[in-house]
Amino acid sequence: TGDRATTGGTASAVKRKVVIIFAGAVDLKDIIAADAPAFNHFKEQSTWGIMNVRTAGAFTPENAYATLGSNSRAFGTAEAGRNFGAGERLESGTAGEVFERYTGSSVHEQEVVVIDYPRLLKANARTLHPPLLGAFGSALEQAGIRIAVCGNADTNSKSGREFILALMNASGKIAMGSLGDDLLRKNAARPYGIQTDYERLWRTVSDFWESADCLAVELGDSSRLEKERDAFLPEQRLALRRQTIEDADVFFA
Repeated sequence: TGDRATTGGTASAVKRKVVIIFAGAVDLKDIIAADAPAFNHFKEQSTWGIMNVRTAGAFTPENAYATLGSNSRAFGTAEAGRNFGAGERLESGTAGEVFERYTGSSVHEQEVVVIDYPRLLKANARTLHPPLLGAFGSALEQAGIRIAVCGNADTNSKSGREFILALMNASGKIAMGSLGDDLLRKNAARPYGIQTDYERLWRTVSDFWESADCLAVELGDSSRLEKERDAFLPEQRLALRRQTIEDADVFFA
């Protein structure tokens, strides 16, 4: 998409924005079957493709997102979803303080940090052809493209922010973002009893619209459903997969 800038009353070049939407474990059949008018309109205005990700191990969110952001197949780690804004409070300090302690790398207050970055490096150093983690994010940065990340697939017991691995730079950081649990609301009918607050998520994306060139958004609900998939009857899981798309329709409106 794009915004047109003007200088002296005349139109100049369009300032383009790239928006990347992450919705884990959703397939084309779910998208086609869902009753989502705003999303369907978005589909009609877009070009679509299908991509598979072969990781260095099992097909898990942490492996898949680490591979998306790397120059080769990669591994994630068990705690690869623990990614936070630098100012978010953790058990032993802010996320920025913890990251600096683990890596020795300074952190700006608006940045997002990958807390498990040192373990990610170690996990991938043992492979035959170690990948460059964060290659995609670093390439965007070198091209002058500022990245913002919004959303989460947190459960009520664990951070689920694995999508950050697809956009982090080679130092384990992203320029800006908002990933907190204030983007969620309670809903007893959804996996883990929580659901993405899509109106709040949209407002959060809007907050970064002017300062970012590439915005990556985790819708969250379908990813949470996949994490709890074994608890559901198959037909209920299918119904909820489609429901997650319909619930997210307000975001595309």
